[in-house]
Amino acid sequence: MLEPNVTRSEGGTRLTLPAGTTSVRLQLVVPNPAAHQSYRVSVGTAERPAVWQGPASPADSSLVTDVPAAVLSPGDYTLELEGDGEALATYSFRITTK
Repeated sequence: MLEPNVTRSEGGTRLTLPAGTTSVRLQLVVPNPAAHQSYRVSVGTAERPAVWQGPASPADSSLVTDVPAAVLSPGDYTLELEGDGEALATYSFRITTK
């Protein structure tokens, strides 16, 4: 589960992808997942600001999005969350492989 506004140096989430992984489900902590009608995320790195963009959906008390593993090479990423076109939160995570 990804917490908003937590940097990698503060103990941000580290995800290890086994060989053969095709999709990575990211679960995002948000105060009120039903507050907006639609959500979009943008995943990127410092070198490539938008490696993937797609929808996020409410799931219980969080949001989930499925990111193709093929776009997530090992390294540090940020995920920008928007609700109805409004910037809501930034999440940080690191991808490693086995």
